[in-house]
Amino acid sequence: MLPYDEYIALAGNEPRIPAGEAVPHEVVSVQVKNRWSLIRAWRECLGITQAEMAARLDVRQPTCANMEGPDARPRQATLVHIAQALGISLDQLDDRMAGQHTSPSAVPMQRLPTPVPRDPTPPASSATTPRT
Repeated sequence: MLPYDEYIALAGNEPRIPAGEAVPHEVVSVQVKNRWSLIRAWRECLGITQAEMAARLDVRQPTCANMEGPDARPRQATLVHIAQALGISLDQLDDRMAGQHTSPSAVPMQRLPTPVPRDPTPPASSATTPRT
């Protein structure tokens, strides 16, 4: 196995996708369709397995799986390493940049109104009354 430092030296420090570029449609599409995190969508589109990603990040595969979970919130330093391992810019891991706010996590959530509790007793009109 090639140590990550040597990998970076051989691959160069330039991201495969230049900084400032938008997130490709393919990445956003699989992210939205599968409800994946942007990290996983990038990894899948680039054809990198979780085991390969874990090796690039020098972590175990379950740790890699946790990092790309839908509710994961990796620290900035971790995101820098992930971007380097994927060969993309840090901006391209920002959900807000994905497809110019087309990812589900980039859409602002709106709070629904609190439902009014229903009265368990039936209305008076539906009560049974004796018929004559």
